[in-house]
Amino acid sequence: MNYNYGVQLEGHDNFVDGLNLTRTGASTVAISTGSCRDSTNSDVIEVTATINLDMRIVGSATGIISGTQIASAWYCCWLLKNSTTKAVTGILDLSFSNPTSSSNISGFDLKKRVGSVYQDANADIQRFHQSGPNEVKIYSWDTSNNPVEVLSGGNATATTSVGISATAPPSNMMVMCTLQFTNAASVSSDSGYVTGPSWNQNAIRRTKPGILATNHREAGIPILTKGSQSIGYQVTDGNDSLDIIITDYYELL
Repeated sequence: MNYNYGVQLEGHDNFVDGLNLTRTGASTVAISTGSCRDSTNSDVIEVTATINLDMRIVGSATGIISGTQIASAWYCCWLLKNSTTKAVTGILDLSFSNPTSSSNISGFDLKKRVGSVYQDANADIQRFHQSGPNEVKIYSWDTSNNPVEVLSGGNATATTSVGISATAPPSNMMVMCTLQFTNAASVSSDSGYVTGPSWNQNAIRRTKPGILATNHREAGIPILTKGSQSIGYQVTDGNDSLDIIITDYYELL
């Protein structure tokens, strides 16, 4: 799925050009060159050289500005600018709205969140690939070894919530799923459903009915989440089951 938001003008609200994230190690992430408007749309923050952030650095710029490294948590990558000196730096912080203030970054009065990374249970940054030239960033999970499965063998016949807090941050707009439906009952009308956090929204996705294969797999299923960290599912027959893998999420900066 390709979202093209057209040419961006540097003066417009929420402008972002470049500033992509790259996982460079288990504790490190890099912010590429580019520019953006700050969070108040009052100035431009320009990055002319890659900024390297490190989870192991605590209490200063280019690291976690406050607290210690936490496992199973989302960290935001923030750009900071000193409007007087024009200096620009980056930090990692748990907040999605306002990074923690510190005397170590005093004078940096402008800010912009440019992405998010997830620390897994081992306090390692989950492997990902980020793309998108503007304020809509697309994150693809590197699932070569461990698919990001949020539901396995789900057989609920009533609407049931599935948490995705470890696979999509609070700032996500949409997730992309792979569905695997097991039609154990071999009934042609059986299928599985998945939708966003509200079952009543017009975004319900259904596996193709009439397919009697034991394992029927459908990839690239978009689910509109609008910032929710849960989705819903059900199957038409309790003898059947549904697996859900989150492959990508879209984030609005």
